[in-house]
Amino acid sequence: MKRTGIVLVMMAELAWGTASARGPIIPDEYVNLEIPEGATVWHCAYDGRVSVRCRLGEAGAVRLDAAAVDPHMPEIVRKVWARPSDLAGSGVVIPLHNIPFDMVMTGRLAAAVMCGGATQPCGVVFASNESRLATAVALRQSVIAARRLGGLALAD
Repeated sequence: MKRTGIVLVMMAELAWGTASARGPIIPDEYVNLEIPEGATVWHCAYDGRVSVRCRLGEAGAVRLDAAAVDPHMPEIVRKVWARPSDLAGSGVVIPLHNIPFDMVMTGRLAAAVMCGGATQPCGVVFASNESRLATAVALRQSVIAARRLGGLALAD
């Protein structure tokens, strides 16, 4: 029983995809697994209709380099890519032209929109609905916390 905590961390890492080259075992979900420490992280979910809704999960160490973003882009795009903390508490809606049948590709679209021209490290956690997104975010947070603690070992 001493190693129960380590086993739980290993199970979480397997589910998250960090301990296996196969990627996440959460089916039909796109999760950006290579989100660097201190990155801006967007939490995105398909709304069940014709859009993906994203919100700022973590405002990373942002370097305000708005000049690197094409000035012809809409203001919302410049905020998403260069000043994401301006959108804290707000949502960003990515309209879709049809109902998605491939959630992995929909997640890749969300990552391209939210991080495509970002001037700082950026990542997206995506799920096919809000409930699955909450599970993926909680699992990611557990893995991060366990890594910071260097793993867990519970006493008998």
